[in-house]
Amino acid sequence: MKPSPTRRRMLTGLVPLLAAIAAAPLVAAQALAAVRGRFRLNRRIAEEDEGSWRLIATLRLSAPSPTATLTLHFDWRQHVDFERDGDKQKKRAVSPPRLVTVDKDVDFSNPQGKIGSEGRAELLLTRDNQFRAGEWTLDVRGPDGAIGTPVQVTLQGINPPG
Repeated sequence: MKPSPTRRRMLTGLVPLLAAIAAAPLVAAQALAAVRGRFRLNRRIAEEDEGSWRLIATLRLSAPSPTATLTLHFDWRQHVDFERDGDKQKKRAVSPPRLVTVDKDVDFSNPQGKIGSEGRAELLLTRDNQFRAGEWTLDVRGPDGAIGTPVQVTLQGINPPG
């Protein structure tokens, strides 16, 4: 049996609506994927140089960045502190882990101004900003959540007493 013209119009009108509903999760996932991805540090063990440590983070998003510059949060958690005990260096657990967050604007555009999915950030960690020699865990967060997986970083050096 053939559907009536009214029923046919109603079914024809439902097709775009159902297609939009079905596509909504894909569009939302693509928007979230723009700030998901991974990151890599140029080294996991950094030597202290005049009270600071310098690292370079390379970030690769799973899709081009939604804007030329993204503010990312680099969450550092210190779980081991290096202490001097006479001539020996001791490791002391930090409980609860000390949290230091560094906000950094990361540029995802090339010299021609085209927005891409890769950016680099120079991280200069200083004792003035609460960093101490020890073992740290680094998490990177974008506007929509974590980027990559946490990495272990060792900041070499001698901490002052106290």
